[in-house]
Amino acid sequence: MIINLLKPINQNFIESYYLDISSPLSSKDETILFQLLNMDDTHLLSKEERNQYLEIGPYPNMATPWCTNALAILNKIGITKIIRIEKAKLIRKNQFKPEILDPMTQMIYSEPLTSFIFEKEKFLPYLVNNIEEENQKHKLGFDQQDLDFYQKYFQQMRKLLNNIE
Repeated sequence: MIINLLKPINQNFIESYYLDISSPLSSKDETILFQLLNMDDTHLLSKEERNQYLEIGPYPNMATPWCTNALAILNKIGITKIIRIEKAKLIRKNQFKPEILDPMTQMIYSEPLTSFIFEKEKFLPYLVNNIEEENQKHKLGFDQQDLDFYQKYFQQMRKLLNNIE
């Protein structure tokens, strides 16, 4: 079961904590958790209020180092019902800057998480006819020397290039 705790920082930013718990927490465990997260109480946002924010967090299928450290601390103090805990942030839409998003480790959540299982589209291989277009489309970072090398290599091998290679 996923629980979402919200901690307002200021009018533009809210910290969001997602907890995957095996069973409900005792009031003692909740008190300790709130102290560790420096929270007075959990806050709720209406759907209209939440629509004013973008939520950025780690990919659900990837446990972050922050999660690993937090779980180690929680387990050492006897809170063992939390299976996973992740930290995300809500940023008011007019304050959002795309450069703060790390596309390798983070994504924008279109709605609050209900599970840490994340299914991406199935990845199918396809033939690449123009390696220069593929380089620009996927931001591969090949310079002209790289592009020339790969084009020559695949011509010499008499092999068709695909997106896996």
